[in-house]
Amino acid sequence: MEYLVAVDGSDGSRAAVDHAKRVARRSGGSVTLVHAVDPGSYANAHAPAADDRHHSVDDAARHGRELLADFAADLRAEGVSVGATHLRFGEPATVLTDLATADDVAEVVVGHRGLPAQSGRVLGSVAKDVIDDAPVPVTVVGSG
Repeated sequence: MEYLVAVDGSDGSRAAVDHAKRVARRSGGSVTLVHAVDPGSYANAHAPAADDRHHSVDDAARHGRELLADFAADLRAEGVSVGATHLRFGEPATVLTDLATADDVAEVVVGHRGLPAQSGRVLGSVAKDVIDDAPVPVTVVGSG
């Protein structure tokens, strides 16, 4: 079984990874990690950055690659199989739904709240969109 987990560095995504780690251990499955960078969040040069720490798509992608590598290393160090890591460009819910459709994914795991996007959306609303569109079960994990 493969568990697709969205990571953005927030407490919610850390909780999602922890949940997927426990489930993968019990089932003998693997964890696949994905970080989505939405270029549309950076389209207006006069608007605040989509994430206060990232001022460009390149910055956000670099940060995403670091997150994916760190989470994957932590999982492997704890004996959990990592199926793959994906850095994708696009709206996060669409990226997750597309990967869940394309890969042999048993479940999508997302955090309840993530990092706010320029539009004011947070991972909580991304979670709702994934729940509405994913072809597999979706688990939403709270950070507390």
